[in-house]
Amino acid sequence: MMANRRVREGDGYRVRQRKYELMRYYSLTEQQYDDMFKKQNGVCAICGTIPKKNSWLAVDHCHDTGYFRGLLCRRCNSAIGLLDDNCEKVQSAANYLRNTPVNVEVRKVLGAWL
Repeated sequence: MMANRRVREGDGYRVRQRKYELMRYYSLTEQQYDDMFKKQNGVCAICGTIPKKNSWLAVDHCHDTGYFRGLLCRRCNSAIGLLDDNCEKVQSAANYLRNTPVNVEVRKVLGAWL
């Protein structure tokens, strides 16, 4: 079992696995991914986060058409996914954050639990 683990983790396994997943799930070559990565200056298209070492930006795509939209950090990709990739929900969330004042009295009460 240990020998099998070494084979999976060593010798560029993660890179080979990533190439396989890009093609299988998104029909993207490594070159196409790298081109988009460079076009986005190596950062998340939403928040500008630089991926951690030995990590990749997630491939964001339209679930209805399958078309590729861009590269996102895991958090941004998850956030828009949790909002069903729905522009109105994303805008509503942004409006909520922008326009809802912090309730100081509630914060005082919740402070005991925070």
